Amino acid sequence: ASVVAFPKRLGQDPQWELFPSEIVTAWGKKEFGFDPMLLEQVTLVLQLSERGLEAPPLWGLILHFDQMQGLAGGMIDRMPRKQIDGKTLYSGAGMGMPSFLVWDESTILAGDEDLFESMAQASGRGKLASLMGRAKVRGEVVAFAELTTMRPVINTLLEQIPFMPPPLARLKQIPDMLEGVEASLSVADLSPTTSLFLHFPDEDQAAEADEMIDDALELGTDLLLGMVATNLDLEDPIQAASLEYFQRLFGEARDQLKPKQQGSRLAIELKDETAMAPILIGMLLPAVQSTRAAARRASSMNNSRQMMLAMHNYASVHNRFPAQANYVNGKPMLSWR
Repeated sequence: ASVVAFPKRLGQDPQWELFPSEIVTAWGKKEFGFDPMLLEQVTLVLQLSERGLEAPPLWGLILHFDQMQGLAGGMIDRMPRKQIDGKTLYSGAGMGMPSFLVWDESTILAGDEDLFESMAQASGRGKLASLMGRAKVRGEVVAFAELTTMRPVINTLLEQIPFMPPPLARLKQIPDMLEGVEASLSVADLSPTTSLFLHFPDEDQAAEADEMIDDALELGTDLLLGMVATNLDLEDPIQAASLEYFQRLFGEARDQLKPKQQGSRLAIELKDETAMAPILIGMLLPAVQSTRAAARRASSMNNSRQMMLAMHNYASVHNRFPAQANYVNGKPMLSWR
């Protein structure tokens, strides 16, 4: 998997004008000898270790500048150096620090040394690089995951999920069909855009996955409405109207999350995330109602517990439970309740 970000592009956006760029620049020059604010592109690469999920993944950063940058400074000067194929490696192994490899005049690698060699050998020819090369969307932060290699791990995790209704259980088949996932977040705009693309080998498999997701969204909407309805008194016109509102609300959320097929991929795009705010708030209301109901139940249970304790405390002193009421001249007055 990989995540690509464009720091320099963000730094030039007016919305980021209060970002402490001066501090970041001073820190970078002091410890590493370069200005992080001049980074044209940062690519984080993650690779599963041979032990799978039993060990943390190997990671590497590709730091690309549009101006020549070197390595120097307090942190770099403490690292042992060696030459690999004519390139200088600053080794952080054994120091609890990432290693650095000067790749060329504008590119520096950072991270696990064990990953540097495979990154160099791939040279843009791997499955992940191919997925990144086909990317259609551009944002300030873009993420990619190549799933054919990760399928055994994903399927192991899915097997641990308990029973699911058939429309939802069918979703477990999607990882075996997917080639990769691409996500993009554009934050340098007044209307942030989030895009998600699911890549499949062909159009038929994309259509099949589209049908599975549609069925799951329909079932999910019905389940949410059922949860809401159980907490409402539909004889009350206001609560009956609330159910109608939730039907409209969940329907809108379902429509926004419904993917659109574009050849061999499915696309989900939220162009204005502010439109989702009232939907998310509305979807939280059933949880708030359930919490209030749970609080009322807890209060009633506590009151009952206090009464039972009082009864037993009385019995331990008087060897009998209290009478049902106080009597005056044979007439019952106040009960213990």
